[in-house]
Amino acid sequence: MRCFVHHDAEAVGVCRCCSKGTCANCAMPVTHGIACSDACRPIAEKIAQLQLVALRNQGLHRAQRVIQPVMAVLLLAIGVWTVYTNPAWTEGWIFVAGGVVIGIALAFSSRRRRAT
Repeated sequence: MRCFVHHDAEAVGVCRCCSKGTCANCAMPVTHGIACSDACRPIAEKIAQLQLVALRNQGLHRAQRVIQPVMAVLLLAIGVWTVYTNPAWTEGWIFVAGGVVIGIALAFSSRRRRAT
């Protein structure tokens, strides 16, 4: 690959912003990569920050896959236990409804995940 500015120079990398080949003379170091110009430099820095945030969020997404079904079952169990042990206490139905809502959200999100 050749530099997009200096066509006779070999590219040392690709700009994180515009994906153009960049030679050693044009390359500007940015976080985890290079930029081809002053115009691309701030955007390339933002792209690097967004990628780091996305990597951190993957762990939260994995944790949600475990926590969401556990919470649905726990709320349903507490609600059913509360309704049957103390029928006069109507707040038990709130736990049942919360468990059902979380369970439905889990079902829809897992269907969407399988479709993609």
